[in-house]
Amino acid sequence: MRLLILLLFVNPLFAQVTEQNTTLKTAQELYNQNKYNESLQLVELTIKSIEYDESSLELSELYYLAGACQHMLHSYSEAIDYFLKAEKINIKLLDSVRLAKTYNSLGSVNNLINDTMEAISYYRKALKYLDPTNDLKNMSLIYHGLGAIYRKNNMPEESLENYQLALNIYIQDNDSASIASVYNNIGLVYENEGNLSTAQEYYFRAYQICKAINNVSFLVVLSNNLGNISRKQQDFPNALNYYNESLAFCLQINLTSRKPGILSNLIRVHTLLNNPSESNRYFEWYVELKDSIQKEERDKKIIELQTIYKTEQSKKELEQQMEISEAKSKQNLLLIAGIFILLTSGSFIYLLLIRRHKAVKLLQLKELELYEAQLLKVKKESDVNSLEHLLQGQEMERKRIAEELHDRIGAKISIAKLLQTEDPANSKNSLRKLLDEIADDCRNLSHNLYSGILEKYGLVLAIEDLFENLNNTKEYHSNFEILGLTDRLPLDLERTLYKIVQELVNNFIKHAKGSELSLKILKEENDTISLLYEDNGIGMNLENNNVADGIGLKNIENRIHLLSGSIVYDSQLGNGTTIIMEFPLPSTPVDSPI
Repeated sequence: MRLLILLLFVNPLFAQVTEQNTTLKTAQELYNQNKYNESLQLVELTIKSIEYDESSLELSELYYLAGACQHMLHSYSEAIDYFLKAEKINIKLLDSVRLAKTYNSLGSVNNLINDTMEAISYYRKALKYLDPTNDLKNMSLIYHGLGAIYRKNNMPEESLENYQLALNIYIQDNDSASIASVYNNIGLVYENEGNLSTAQEYYFRAYQICKAINNVSFLVVLSNNLGNISRKQQDFPNALNYYNESLAFCLQINLTSRKPGILSNLIRVHTLLNNPSESNRYFEWYVELKDSIQKEERDKKIIELQTIYKTEQSKKELEQQMEISEAKSKQNLLLIAGIFILLTSGSFIYLLLIRRHKAVKLLQLKELELYEAQLLKVKKESDVNSLEHLLQGQEMERKRIAEELHDRIGAKISIAKLLQTEDPANSKNSLRKLLDEIADDCRNLSHNLYSGILEKYGLVLAIEDLFENLNNTKEYHSNFEILGLTDRLPLDLERTLYKIVQELVNNFIKHAKGSELSLKILKEENDTISLLYEDNGIGMNLENNNVADGIGLKNIENRIHLLSGSIVYDSQLGNGTTIIMEFPLPSTPVDSPI
């Protein structure tokens, strides 16, 4: 009897401890295999199903692993929550090794969400808990991370100081790849400061190391960086050599993600060297590559949605399996107690599983309906936002026209009335000159509102007329090219494209502060229209994620969106702006937003 009681209580306790260790090991293996969703589900189910002590080392490990999974899944706020829970336990345990690891992860996540001060604070906490004699590798990673943070926040002295600390450790460890990485980052600091010669020196040091160790993927970056320096120094032949080398390295290892930027640089340099054939060749390659990348991204998003749905199904199946496992455990205990209880419990569990199976099927159908409804809701909200921005753009345009009529034309008409009341002999010439100015203003305003050339002769001549007027000002030089487009497009589509070109030109005049712009329109064999716009203005800061906050650029984005197209910006402060727009040629007429 005592043996039976002992088995009843000790056996499940032993099974629970074994299950905890196995679960944590399995979850860690899933994480190492990049199966972050599966690992996270297993960890969260384990935390919910087992009662841990608040100072449990196993619970600390589970929290940290959950945070690491959320980090890799880009769910940064959830990752921070889990890391903070692990920190709380590690403080109670006085575990300096795990504290250092947790603070390092917190610094990394806060850096990704641009919370600079928090990231620096956690990195410095991690340094306090590291042992300088045994943890040099981790220290070098933290110094490297701090250098990147300071560089991103335009603090060059602090950035160079931390990069140098990391570099000293890498040199001590003879870590060539990391040494090259630091040299490259130091070069970025000097390039941002405008010290091109020093930046070039550090880029070339990194370049030589990577050549020696045959690090092709890093040579792609370094060759491109050296090309940028040569271009800024007006050494265009050398820039072309480096860009071509970078592209060759890309093709060698099939590094697709870097190709668009390199091709964009080649287009820019060939344009500056007045090589239109080469510029067009790389532009066509760029458009073809972007089509391929966008298709891959669309396919990837579909797969991600399918994975999310399957993951939810797997989660429910895992919960069922755990419930079945618990039922089997109870069944084993009942087996020790007696055959009669086993049969009774087995029948009850069988009926329960049948009902649960039906309930799970019904729940899955409801979740699928909810999922489809959410997708429809997101699409409707996106369309509403686009319409709101277009309406806002229309209101701004009406306001601008009203101000133009009141401030310029209205004021001049008032002056004309005053001149009319004076001595006709003295005011005749002034009145005639003023009336000529009013006529010119009316003509320009009418031209901006709508171009008769567009309706009579088509998009190409309308844009040429617009650029000719711009060149006649003597302040700007513009260039327009058309490739593969021989027939007229539907009138509504031509109106939409003309509005886009007007917005680009107006934005250039008002904000770019440049002197030259060019526009190319290309019709592909697959009935795709591409627009390439370039200027030599002051550029934009793409890292701020607010490129299209202005009404003009937002109107362009919304018009492209209504054409089921895409828009890509390539710009740096002080180095001009490139905008590439693509959309399929519609088979039916397109409604043109005014």
